[in-house]
Amino acid sequence: MKKLPNKKDLINNFKICWNNEEKLMYLIDLGKKLPLNNENIRCKKNFIYKCQSNIWIKIKKKKNILLINGDSNTLITKGFLAIIMIAYKNINIKKINNKIYNFLNKINLLKQFTLNKLNNLKSILLYTKNKIINLQKKSNQKLIIQ
Repeated sequence: MKKLPNKKDLINNFKICWNNEEKLMYLIDLGKKLPLNNENIRCKKNFIYKCQSNIWIKIKKKKNILLINGDSNTLITKGFLAIIMIAYKNINIKKINNKIYNFLNKINLLKQFTLNKLNNLKSILLYTKNKIINLQKKSNQKLIIQ
């Protein structure tokens, strides 16, 4: 996987986009940075149902660290996955909802996509949030998302 930008750089990169077309191109570029056809992720237990695109997300716990990885059959959705992976990094799990939506508002991403694409993003957010919260409940230690 190519290196993804940190949160601050991602926000700045979206701010310098002149229009929605440039934001879309940047989102696609982020999607290209995820690994291609990762067979370790593409299995039934990681599949997110009720999305227009095929989406797989794997959240793995190693000691007190959660590792998030994902794949999709579309570059735009892979870009959403990259953004979610960046947004969740080092986040306080108890404040997961507010932090993520504040982050998405900072990059002004929610206004320019179709309902189907936003449904993919919503499904990714809901799936990852629920999985992370369940893993935190099962753990007797504070978990860190990497």
